[in-house]
Amino acid sequence: MTMASVLISLLVTACQASSGAVPSSSVATQPSPSVAPLPASASPAETAQAGKYDVGGHSLYMECAGAGSPTIVFLHGIGGDRTHGYALQKAFSGRVRVCVYDRSNMGLSDRVEGVLTGADAANDLGALLVAADIPPPYVLVAGSFGGLIALIYAGAHPRDVAGMVFLDASLPSDAEVDQLLVDRGLIDPIKPTDPYANNGETFRYSVHGEARAALNAISDVPISYLRASIFEAPPGAPIKEMQAIGQRGIDTLLTRSSHGKQVEVDGPHFPLPEQPVNDEVRRVLDLIGP
Repeated sequence: MTMASVLISLLVTACQASSGAVPSSSVATQPSPSVAPLPASASPAETAQAGKYDVGGHSLYMECAGAGSPTIVFLHGIGGDRTHGYALQKAFSGRVRVCVYDRSNMGLSDRVEGVLTGADAANDLGALLVAADIPPPYVLVAGSFGGLIALIYAGAHPRDVAGMVFLDASLPSDAEVDQLLVDRGLIDPIKPTDPYANNGETFRYSVHGEARAALNAISDVPISYLRASIFEAPPGAPIKEMQAIGQRGIDTLLTRSSHGKQVEVDGPHFPLPEQPVNDEVRRVLDLIGP
């Protein structure tokens, strides 16, 4: 459901561990950036606001372009950074404000010690939006692992989130896919405290459970889920069962919305083609209205 070249599951661990490529507690949900993080001046959109903001003992870097409400906030995949959201700034900063940021340990944001929880990342985002004086409402556009953080944030701040767009994003059901692989002996058992990491970002695997709990608290807002058509799985993986679990996860998400929509996209997990992404962001903005 959420993997570009290894698994439909968030836990690429599964396949790689079975081949001895990485330990079973390590995860990669999105390719690492092919270039170093770009400075603010290199943004393809005119940056109206850029800087580092204290979120409580450490600082996060954010760039915002455009004006108008609601504000689009892009949440990158694990091991990614804000530059993956620049296309959204290009497409929509003429209509609304579009903000992209680096989570802790990524891009131009500060490094923090230890293994993070989903609540840590969601709290950081909330503090960042306050510190940068970016008021709600927000449309959260989440790629890959960012989907879990988007759900946790939306569950904690249901009145602030006016819409969500998931870009082949990770959902709580990914943990069910991983358990299926454990049951088939394709990966080692996974504990909630196991690290979940890529390219400097490290979270507890319990982030799935946090996102599942948050589902019950999100508001009825327009939601789009774009599902990529291209994925690969290791020999012996129960692909149809994995796909069925993934679809149930999407269905569960979309039942939370009176304006939920799933879009099948002909392309890889990352990056998704810009046109269908822009179409769905535009749909959500239109439903929210001025």
